[in-house]
Amino acid sequence: MAREKVAQESLGQFLTAESRKAVEAIGARCFALETVREACTKAAREGFPGCVIKPDKPVNVRTTEAVKKAEAWLLGQGLQCTWMVARDSPDGVDYPRLEITWNLIAPTYSS
Repeated sequence: MAREKVAQESLGQFLTAESRKAVEAIGARCFALETVREACTKAAREGFPGCVIKPDKPVNVRTTEAVKKAEAWLLGQGLQCTWMVARDSPDGVDYPRLEITWNLIAPTYSS
């Protein structure tokens, strides 16, 4: 693995760019349309009225291109999207997860 040389005065810019690239990659991996569709289908088949998709690392992926595309697609499919912030463990980091719901019609009960 080659090490990139970075001048001290540009280290902050370099680190920001590297971090952004990593977050974009995580968003693309975890929020690809097929991945989202499969997660929703699996949850529905298990009887759930929605599902939660979270990145595989505790980072904020909300502004990534993949997440923007997934949200637009989900909304176009008539689903509801809500971002909630949570942590995986009491000493963990708070980060956003996407909650997708599809129970849009109130249940009817017969007597």
